[in-house]
Amino acid sequence: MSTNLASKLRDLLGKEIVASDPQTLAAHSGDKWFAAHQPEVVVFAKSTGDVSKLLKFAS
Repeated sequence: MSTNLASKLRDLLGKEIVASDPQTLAAHSGDKWFAAHQPEVVVFAKSTGDVSKLLKFAS
C-alpha cells in the first residue's frame, strides 16, 4: 500500500518532497506522545499550494 501511496503523491507533488525511505519514516515515527507509529509516507510541503494539493488528495 505505501508504495502505491508514495507513487501517487510523487506524481501529484513531485518526487523531491515525498519520502518513503526507512530512515525518514523512522525519524518521523514519534513525537512527545508515548505511542509511536511509523508513517507510510512523509511529505515535506514547501508551499501552501503543496498543502492544498495534499488536502484535496486526502479528501
